[in-house]
Amino acid sequence: MEILISILIICLIVLIPLVKKRLEQRQRDKRRRLEFEAPCSDCGHTYVAKLYFLNIQRCEGCTRKLEDQLRLDERQRIAREQAAKQAVEQEKRRQQQSGEEKVRNRMRAQEQQAQDRRREQEQATRTIEGLQQLSGEEFEVVVKTVFEGLGWQVALTPRSGDGGIDLLVQRDNAKGVVQCKNWRDPVGISEVQRLFGVLTGENIVDNSFNIAFLVTTSNFSAAAHHFAKEKAIPERVHFKLVNGHEFLRMQADSTNCQTTAENQESSTSIFQCQICGQRLRIPSGSHRNFRCKMCRARYEWISSLGRYRKT
Repeated sequence: MEILISILIICLIVLIPLVKKRLEQRQRDKRRRLEFEAPCSDCGHTYVAKLYFLNIQRCEGCTRKLEDQLRLDERQRIAREQAAKQAVEQEKRRQQQSGEEKVRNRMRAQEQQAQDRRREQEQATRTIEGLQQLSGEEFEVVVKTVFEGLGWQVALTPRSGDGGIDLLVQRDNAKGVVQCKNWRDPVGISEVQRLFGVLTGENIVDNSFNIAFLVTTSNFSAAAHHFAKEKAIPERVHFKLVNGHEFLRMQADSTNCQTTAENQESSTSIFQCQICGQRLRIPSGSHRNFRCKMCRARYEWISSLGRYRKT
């Protein structure tokens, strides 16, 4: 038994290296069948080609160069895509900025047109014909602006239930009402009587009014002037009828008061009209006769008294 075991061990010791050597030889034969020399399709140099890589037909150097070129092409493609995307975004921003610029230009054009229209309207309101083209509410706004330029505090009355009174004005001791008539025909005595009735009626809310203006773009009848002059003396309310030409003079005075007030401050003295309370600027040292710009009351210098007196 021991002999058989010894013989088996000796056989294994001899056979194992032989089997191993045989297997290595078979692997080398297999590799020879799968590898062969072939020319490179790019550079032409001979290289060891593998049977399972016949579709490549390139050497390792050319393969690395090709892979590097492919990676470079991929990077260039990504760069082109990014550049195209940036160009699209820049175009969008440019169009957006162009649109915003167009909007700003359109807004500036609209503002310029609005300024031109306002300037045309202002120029139109410098003539009687232009004033007569305005609506009643627009004419009230123009009258309000003129009185404010002359230093009055002005408030618009409600559209209904005002008794024909359009504006409430106040300055210093003078407090009054204004009725606007944007008419082409002369204003008759009936309108003056109606305003007189509103101010002196029993249902009047405020009894402190001491002056009333009736402003029109046309003229007043002789009877209207006579009634206003007659009622201005016995009653507490002084009536002032302002026709179209007088209103244009008031408008010019309103503009001049706003532009020359500071220049005249140091060289003028203040005089308050006894009728309407209008504050007038009189050149210092000048003793010439003058008229109130609002109610047209006439004043003359009395040397013996050293002051002005209403005539």
